[in-house]
Amino acid sequence: MERDCQKIFAGADQSFTLTFTATKACGDNSFGQLGLPDRSHQIQLATLNLPSGIKQISTWEQGSLVLLHSGEVLESSENCFAKVDRL
Repeated sequence: MERDCQKIFAGADQSFTLTFTATKACGDNSFGQLGLPDRSHQIQLATLNLPSGIKQISTWEQGSLVLLHSGEVLESSENCFAKVDRL
């Protein structure tokens, strides 16, 4: 685990870590729920292409939601994170 880990978010079959420098994830990616370019199972933490300012990550079997401090919500279920809405 990263020494600079700030938060850990877990659910279903995947986990996300928020560090001071990056957001990383591992676990099941068969539905693209990790936001990675392939659908392989990740047994090691992989760095995600997400903006800074993450407040919360919620994940379920077939997808993930990311809430930014700005109120913007990102969703992943097709191998990439896309803007959903603003709260």
